[in-house]
Amino acid sequence: MLAAGLAISAGSVLGTATSANGLGRDDHEVAPSIQTPDVVVKAKQRTPKSASTDTGSSDDSPWQVRYIKQRCSNNGSNFCVSYACADPDQVGYLVERRLEARPNSAWHPYDEICADPGGPVITPGLILEQIRRVGLPSMTVQAPPETFVNYETVVYTKAKTFTRTVNLLGFTVDIEASPSRFRWDYGDGATETTATAGRPYPATDITHTWTDAHRTFHPSVDVTYQIRYRVDGDTWQTLGDTITAQGPNGDVRIREATGMLTNMH
Repeated sequence: MLAAGLAISAGSVLGTATSANGLGRDDHEVAPSIQTPDVVVKAKQRTPKSASTDTGSSDDSPWQVRYIKQRCSNNGSNFCVSYACADPDQVGYLVERRLEARPNSAWHPYDEICADPGGPVITPGLILEQIRRVGLPSMTVQAPPETFVNYETVVYTKAKTFTRTVNLLGFTVDIEASPSRFRWDYGDGATETTATAGRPYPATDITHTWTDAHRTFHPSVDVTYQIRYRVDGDTWQTLGDTITAQGPNGDVRIREATGMLTNMH
């Protein structure tokens, strides 16, 4: 049984013999190949976009990408390469790419993937995997470095929507992750969950009272993001899953309040 990997046939496109994965990324160029239109699954031009975000830049690239089921060489040896999948219900595709600025240049091997017979598609699982790879920004608790014991102290965090445009399987995917839930850990055993990030003083949306003086506590906030995406500028879709980014610990020193008498004249 043929496991997932490249299969090379020599002299005929019908024979198969397993070989090591000798093709793959940019640094493995091959001789000019014979392609027929029926083996091109998708020829998608990636249009560069700029991501409007303070938390990351677009990793979009000016590449054209296509998927083929077989690559045949005509350099005298007459051999064909295909990609075999371990899952019999999937089809192996050889991914090739070339620079958009050089539309007449040769296609070069880039990757190998397994996908449904209809061709590669963007799924929610792929979006989640991509976001976890990129990472979502964590947030810190905004609080005074010192406060008084038994005093309602205002806390908040600076919440931002994270946006990124990425290239995934030859598609241009816009991703938007918005904070939807905040779990506060005040470092003294008390926790709280809110739907908002709070605001600075004099607003009192979120407050906490520390009851132990002469101690330093380490509050933190974990932010849960609701994610939506669109493919090639199509309709926005919302993921059913959320992602939570854990925040770092801060420092708040609790001082004891001392009463003082003043001369009232």
